Amino acid sequence: IAPDTGTASAVMTSPDGMTWTMRTTPGANHEWAKIIWVRELSKFIAVDYSNSSTTTVRAMTSLDGITWTESTTPALGRWWRDVVWSPKLKLLVAVSNGGNSGDGIMTSSDGIKWTSRSHSLGGTSFPCVTWSQDLGIFVIQN
Repeated sequence: IAPDTGTASAVMTSPDGMTWTMRTTPGANHEWAKIIWVRELSKFIAVDYSNSSTTTVRAMTSLDGITWTESTTPALGRWWRDVVWSPKLKLLVAVSNGGNSGDGIMTSSDGIKWTSRSHSLGGTSFPCVTWSQDLGIFVIQN
């Protein structure tokens, strides 16, 4: 994922890992921090780490990695760092750094509509999340 360029940020795609093509993404001043492929949804999901307290466009989706569509997320001023998919629960979980205590987690079943999830973990920074299929739990780092 390309860093923030001050204009429209971009991703790159490659059919072989050697030759890369720049792809334009929606919006400006985004730093797309994490991108995943979700087989069950047949789409890519990306979350934004840019430092903006005014935009609600903090995620995007793509069916082919070339054309991207923005998604609105619930919490302003969040720096979304990581996103993971649970095939068992059919649920995406994203975590963030910064923002207000109690709102650094969001979930989505489709990558388009996101819901803020409250917590009582006493911190506002969650740099990573993972899903254990074997144990049936999400684990986040605080």
